[in-house]
Amino acid sequence: MTEDRLTFSIPEVAPLLGIGVSTAYAAARNNDLPFPVLKIGGRFVVPAKPLAATLGMTTDELNQAVEGLREKPRELRRPVDVDETLDALADA
Repeated sequence: MTEDRLTFSIPEVAPLLGIGVSTAYAAARNNDLPFPVLKIGGRFVVPAKPLAATLGMTTDELNQAVEGLREKPRELRRPVDVDETLDALADA
């Protein structure tokens, strides 16, 4: 069971968008992402509900997708297609 998270970090969000972490940070700094990004101190966080809505997911699906990415070894992580991620979760 996944935890229900309210926010996600930029490194967690980047693969879901199909972009690299550096590109995601640059887009967050320039307000170029299609959802709100909060800057708290020097840290960027992305609220779960607007991100899920942008990706066409429920917050439960978003939490599962991020959890699935977290479980992969770092060297196997890559930007993924959201539909591909949902299909893989449905098959699990």
